[in-house]
Amino acid sequence: MKTEQTEGSLATPPTVLTTFRTSVSLYAFTPSPSEGPSPASGLRRSARTAVRLQYIVKKEEPADDDDDVLPTINALPTPPGSSRKRKATAMNAEDADFKANGIGKTPSKVQKGTTGKRGYAPPETYAHLRELNDHLAENLDVMFCGINPGQMSAQKGHHFAHPTNHFWRCLFQSGLTSRLLPASEDHTLPALFNLGLAAELSREEMSLSVPSILRKIKLLRPRIICFVGKGIWQSVERVLKKSAVYPEAKTADGASAEDEKPVASAKGKGKGKPKKPKADSGLGLQPLKVVHAPKAEDGATLETLIYVVPSTSGRVISHQLPDKIKLFAILKGHVDDSKAGALDTSTMAVVSVD
Repeated sequence: MKTEQTEGSLATPPTVLTTFRTSVSLYAFTPSPSEGPSPASGLRRSARTAVRLQYIVKKEEPADDDDDVLPTINALPTPPGSSRKRKATAMNAEDADFKANGIGKTPSKVQKGTTGKRGYAPPETYAHLRELNDHLAENLDVMFCGINPGQMSAQKGHHFAHPTNHFWRCLFQSGLTSRLLPASEDHTLPALFNLGLAAELSREEMSLSVPSILRKIKLLRPRIICFVGKGIWQSVERVLKKSAVYPEAKTADGASAEDEKPVASAKGKGKGKPKKPKADSGLGLQPLKVVHAPKAEDGATLETLIYVVPSTSGRVISHQLPDKIKLFAILKGHVDDSKAGALDTSTMAVVSVD
């Protein structure tokens, strides 16, 4: 016999419903004050955002007894551990490191899209490192004189030792050497290729070292002295020009070239804008030479010419590797012409080294 169940018998007893609600309430989410505004404000913030950012909830004073004013949320400054703060701290540390090492413009002060000018460390910066030696001999085809040895060159005790420096590749690809030499073989240049290396100089030593350079030229008589870097040449040039004697050029009819110079045009009409100097201005063969006294021995060099190439550092952006190789190849051509007596130096000014 089936038992009939009435509608009232299916109802849940009050005690069971109360127990269920009590159990569920144990898992209800209750926001803490640090996690943001209360749910009554109508604004909801995720737990992750609340941990990363802190907010102040401030209720405006009611106007005209109107209590329906939404609370305003004011963001506090970025926490100390944020990425922006870490980036600023890292840049300040990098700036301090650059200044401590004598570098000119610090990275944070270099505008976007520009390249900061390279600084030069004073001599005492490298005082604890190995001094670079001269590798020279008499009657060399080329004597190279560089500027400010890098830290790696000073550490290893070899010229142009940094792997990004273009000097050794320029020698090889221009034909001045028959193979690509490592910097560790710099001492072999005089015997194998009749090339020489003079000790590199810092910017502070340039002007003071000019007499020493001139003594080496007078004693060793290189066919060409090549300054690696316009900076060192400009310091030497200022000294040499003081004693330079310029030949008096003659025209076809025998008159002095000074009398044939065109008169400068008057200001105003027809005056053009001054041209900007070319990137290669000041490079290449210079209009100066050192004349040596005759020697009884055969093959003695009678003139030393002056040639200038840009710095071979890989950081120099004004001249890339192909540009530097081209200038070294022209230098090789001048060496060959000088040996064959095909290089006309009659219009060059004579510099005294006495």
